[in-house]
Amino acid sequence: VLAHVALAKLLQDSDKGRAYYHATKAFGLAEADPIVLDVMGSMELARGNGARSVELIERAVDNGATSPSIRFHYAKALAAMGRSEDAKKTLDAIFAENRIFSELGEATALRETL
Repeated sequence: VLAHVALAKLLQDSDKGRAYYHATKAFGLAEADPIVLDVMGSMELARGNGARSVELIERAVDNGATSPSIRFHYAKALAAMGRSEDAKKTLDAIFAENRIFSELGEATALRETL
């Protein structure tokens, strides 16, 4: 599962087809895992499937994912679906924790647009 997740993340910008393949393989093996749900949801968002993206990443959050990165991806999917208020609340909750994560700048930029 971890190998498929790692390959999906590694290939997501350079080879979307292979990245999606590895994401779906990981999902087939561990569909309740928050990291797998996040990766699969992010892939769906990149493919223009916003509703499916929200559904998957929401499951990760509902399953107890506390990672600010996963919750940022959730906010991004919500924003893409026009759910700006929900996205703002999610981002504000992340910022209230004062945690550093690799996508903090991107999250801040998203919040400013909402």
